[in-house]
Amino acid sequence: MAGIGELDVKELPLKYLNSEAWELELDITQGQKNFQYSYFLKTAEGIIVNEGETARQVYLQNSNVAAIDIIDTWNHTGEYENIFFTRPFSEVLFHKLHKEKKTKKGFESGQLFRVKAPLLKKNEVIAIAGSGNELGKWDTVNPLVLSKFGDWWYINTNVPASEFPLTYKYGVYNIAKNDFIKFEDGQNRFLNIKPIEGRATIVHDGFVHLPNNTFRGAGVAIPVFGLRSKDGLGIGEFNDLKQLVDWAKTTGLKMIQWRNFNIDPDWYLGKIGVTDTGECLGVKQLQELIRDEFPQLKFGYF
Repeated sequence: MAGIGELDVKELPLKYLNSEAWELELDITQGQKNFQYSYFLKTAEGIIVNEGETARQVYLQNSNVAAIDIIDTWNHTGEYENIFFTRPFSEVLFHKLHKEKKTKKGFESGQLFRVKAPLLKKNEVIAIAGSGNELGKWDTVNPLVLSKFGDWWYINTNVPASEFPLTYKYGVYNIAKNDFIKFEDGQNRFLNIKPIEGRATIVHDGFVHLPNNTFRGAGVAIPVFGLRSKDGLGIGEFNDLKQLVDWAKTTGLKMIQWRNFNIDPDWYLGKIGVTDTGECLGVKQLQELIRDEFPQLKFGYF
């Protein structure tokens, strides 16, 4: 386990519990406000295998509990859903698709369920239903609806000890139509940590088990030398990018991914015999000119 933030911890080894879980007991001093962490696997040869989760955080400020049980699901880096939390999706394609609800930092005793679901459509949210009165006895007419904050959907519950062990599932709910669409795939989820006064439980349930092949997107990959216009010399010019942006605006494209030319421009111009270039237009200036006319367009770079 790797911890960052106010804990100032680099590595803490977990202990083997059983075939499904490893565990760690950690003392946190009073006054610490948050706790950020991630997991990694270290092989016998010393090879480090990092997980794909980067947003594990526990807020301790304003919390009035003496102990917290945290149950995490390992996020394999190769999980297909992780791609939808990269910047092109979070900042461009899926930006503000779902309204976020500000959550107070800190919590009281009870349960905090957190889960990820990147491929919901507009007006779709995550709901939870399960055994016991607190989770609605599997009611899908008026299920408990989760709120969105950052990458996670979350809900605070106060399931009493009498309703444990607890079985539950997540589902998809359309808030515009007040319609429960479906439960997630797979078996019921299970929780058997009974609540104790002054103790809270946080459950990071990974991804909702939904099809991950529902996204459809299209893009255009064009090198500058492939841009041809009637005003150019037939080899692709930076001025032709302006017409590319006009076309992107017409067709609704939202992002241009830039790439380095990876060559010394003075050497290149000398090789092709160009000596008089006039006033140079740098990439930064070019981006500013494009953004002035098309402020919604995002720029990617690698």
